[in-house]
Amino acid sequence: MLVFPRPDAPLALSVDASDVGIGGVLQQLVDNTWQPLAFFSRRLQHAETKYSTFSRELLAAYCAVKHFRYMLEGSTFTLFTDHKPLSHALLAKPGKHSPREAHHLDFISQFTADIKYIRGKENVVADALSRMHIDAIQAIDEIDLHQITIDQRDDEELNRLRHSENLTFKQVPVPCSNETIWTTSYHLAANGMIEHLHRQLKAAIRAHSDPNRWTEYLPFILLGIRSTIKADIGFTPAEMIYGTTLTLPGQMVAPTTPTRMPDPTSYTSRVREYLAKPFNVAPRTQNTRTHVPKDIQSWTHVFVRNDGGTARLQTPYSGPFKVLKRYSKFFVIDIDGRRDSVSVDRLKKAILDDDLARKRTQNTAVQNGNCDSPVITTSTKSGRLVQRPHRFAVYTQ
Repeated sequence: MLVFPRPDAPLALSVDASDVGIGGVLQQLVDNTWQPLAFFSRRLQHAETKYSTFSRELLAAYCAVKHFRYMLEGSTFTLFTDHKPLSHALLAKPGKHSPREAHHLDFISQFTADIKYIRGKENVVADALSRMHIDAIQAIDEIDLHQITIDQRDDEELNRLRHSENLTFKQVPVPCSNETIWTTSYHLAANGMIEHLHRQLKAAIRAHSDPNRWTEYLPFILLGIRSTIKADIGFTPAEMIYGTTLTLPGQMVAPTTPTRMPDPTSYTSRVREYLAKPFNVAPRTQNTRTHVPKDIQSWTHVFVRNDGGTARLQTPYSGPFKVLKRYSKFFVIDIDGRRDSVSVDRLKKAILDDDLARKRTQNTAVQNGNCDSPVITTSTKSGRLVQRPHRFAVYTQ
């Protein structure tokens, strides 16, 4: 018999595989006794029956962990198997297993690395689940319909439901008899438990902004349904299954009690007045400073910066190009025989060979004492007066 899970109890997952199927049982240890929490089993497909013994045992462990993932994720548990090579599979050298087996081992290692071997006679439950297969279901013919009609007449709960407005009953004649049995009529819009749950799910999904992404909202919707107290029984569905309430996301954060609760009426009126006022946003002041060289009006040739998408090894500037006209914001330059207006922000001074030769001639004259330029006396940042030598007179002008 299944038991309620206990958060403080150690968990174990026992798995086994046979020639026809795989099985597993999730258990918890309470008072030195393993108690079953849930079972898992399925038949092997035709291709899976051709697997080796190791592959089938590994497939059983992989499918069982994947089936009980909602309970094993974030928990510490032990994986028991009666196939001893599987207990050392995670310690094998890389390349020993096939890609399928490596994928299964990788998935199992994300949940646990504690794989232990137990003898086959101690793995009875998982072994039985792996060998169960049902080819057909036979109906039971020994049904006493006459006794059912007698029990329905004396059933107080059934008589009370027959007079309620939520359910509609009708009489069904018993075969080979003059008696009838009361049963609910089949109606898709009836207030049955399944139909009621479906309507609740659909209403919750339609309440979201994008119902097409209902798979993302479904876990939160089911959490809300399972945590809602039923009016007729006074308990939540989670309490009926697990014996305790679920921890909601809001309970993980400590609540803060405001010192002063605002009046809902005045708060709504203040928000309405605030939104009714026009928002006057002043223009943002531009504090960007641009640097313009002082001798920009004397430039004869310039380089042009290459903006936009450039090739990987393209130079950042093109040129030099001759300046035709100068304006305060842009220059008119000659680019390969074509007149073009370019902003001064993209220009860079080009020093030609003639300018370098002229500057070398001036420097030589200064060094030989042939320069008639007077010596310039300048002041430093600290305020001291400095008299430059003759050879630096050209650079201080």
